[in-house]
Amino acid sequence: MKGEFGYDAVSADRRTLYLIEHRDASNLNDYVVRAYDLARGRLLTKPIVATGEETTMRGYPVARVATTRGTWVYTLYWRADGSTFIHALATLQRRAVCLDLKWVAGSNGAWTARLQLSRDGKRLLVHSPTGAVVEQVATPA
Repeated sequence: MKGEFGYDAVSADRRTLYLIEHRDASNLNDYVVRAYDLARGRLLTKPIVATGEETTMRGYPVARVATTRGTWVYTLYWRADGSTFIHALATLQRRAVCLDLKWVAGSNGAWTARLQLSRDGKRLLVHSPTGAVVEQVATPA
């Protein structure tokens, strides 16, 4: 495989490895999510793109949480302009949803933020560095 790849997630059934592909090694802010079929030993051609989003995503991953069974993996991303979003990956369906957040984080706040699932799994809680919940969003599951 050409390019620079990093680990993102493994599907709940352990058949798909999700990778972050940096097409330009000098710009780690831009990336695409790729799926690698472990049974067939091949990288799938089409990137995993959330509906309504561009192919290339921008941002830095700062926190992650997964459902107990690993069917969904949620990653909190921070952009240099302070905006934040959650990349929600449905690991069995090879699809994604992006959830834009209202929370604007400075660089110090973003890197120490925490992401948590509510006890019932229906909401994602974004915690600031102080531990306060700064935003809650419904899970797409």
